[in-house]
Amino acid sequence: MKAERFNYENKHYLERLERSGYSLYSKYLFYIKKLLSSKKELFLDVGFGGGQVLKILSDEEYINIYGCEVSTLFLKAAAKKGLKNLTFYKGESLPYKDNFFRVVGSFTVLEHVENPVVFLTEQIRVTKPGGYIIVICPNFLNFIFHTPIENKTNFIRDCLIFQKSLKSSFLTNILLKKWS
Repeated sequence: MKAERFNYENKHYLERLERSGYSLYSKYLFYIKKLLSSKKELFLDVGFGGGQVLKILSDEEYINIYGCEVSTLFLKAAAKKGLKNLTFYKGESLPYKDNFFRVVGSFTVLEHVENPVVFLTEQIRVTKPGGYIIVICPNFLNFIFHTPIENKTNFIRDCLIFQKSLKSSFLTNILLKKWS
């Protein structure tokens, strides 16, 4: 059985993201702010959805924030929020030079990509040596190996933070943080 391809121009999904509120994104923002040493450092949100994370950072005066997205619908929604440095990309190579960003994040995107190896390799390529890559995705195993949680409407999410090695393109210092 072949898996159905995700509809990247899905208005209902965008509306759901827009309604999710700050509490969902506060988890991501905690790590982004912790890893950026100043509001001038470069941050990239890969697959930014409606631009919620970028909008919050912009409102808090982070000035070098970028986003790339495969959905023209999501790109337009983020642009309507007044966000700059937004780029459409085809989901293959990221349209940025090597070693450019201090922090690169992809938040609930990995489960939608067709080639996770290429997706993550591209994030490594555009991250500066010593920079960080934050990957957050739903913990689908929670439904197989039941973990008691108080609020059944939220996924338990796994947050992987990788630091790009100063000497190579390999990732080191993996931190796994589980939220409930």
